[in-house]
Amino acid sequence: MKIDSIAQRQHLSRKVQGIAAGLLPFEVDGRIAVEAFQNHLRATHDAGLTNAVNMDTGYVNYLSDSEKQDVLRWTREALGKDVPFVAGAYIEGQTDDVVDLYRKQMDAIVTH
Repeated sequence: MKIDSIAQRQHLSRKVQGIAAGLLPFEVDGRIAVEAFQNHLRATHDAGLTNAVNMDTGYVNYLSDSEKQDVLRWTREALGKDVPFVAGAYIEGQTDDVVDLYRKQMDAIVTH
């Protein structure tokens, strides 16, 4: 018996609601696996969950500012303009004013 056939027999009495932090996959050579990431985002959305990106499961602490922006862009491309998602604001190791750092992160997030 396959998982698909078991899942098709399940009838949930309510819609699942939740937020799922997406894992950011990488290629063998260290590049971000963009297509796999976007497929994961779409599957999560199709399952009825809200995607969360640039979280610890997305290795945000290892990403450059440019890569964090790429993740936001790829997320919007994968989900379309009307699908909401959640994004983390990560400032550890930065030395400017904390409020200004978070404001800069939030400004970058809302542009997507």
